[in-house]
Amino acid sequence: GRKYLCDALEYLLLKDETTDIPVLDYVAGKYVKTSSTVSRVMLTAILHAWRCSPIEDLEKYYTAKWNYKTGSPTTIEFIYYYYDKIKNSI
Repeated sequence: GRKYLCDALEYLLLKDETTDIPVLDYVAGKYVKTSSTVSRVMLTAILHAWRCSPIEDLEKYYTAKWNYKTGSPTTIEFIYYYYDKIKNSI
């Protein structure tokens, strides 16, 4: 799941303006998986981080709001949060 998340961020950071492939479709195509499988594996990695990390660390490193009903961000929210954070630091 973490590798898929890293590949999604890399794709978003390196793609040019003419590329219009959705991020989950890109990662799915790279690994010959379905988009739903890739999304589910990514979400599993995110949920694992949320279950195993102290809340103080989550609040420090993930400052975006997340859905308090589910207790974690969605896959797309997570990817785009870090995409924006990396892009703004470059």
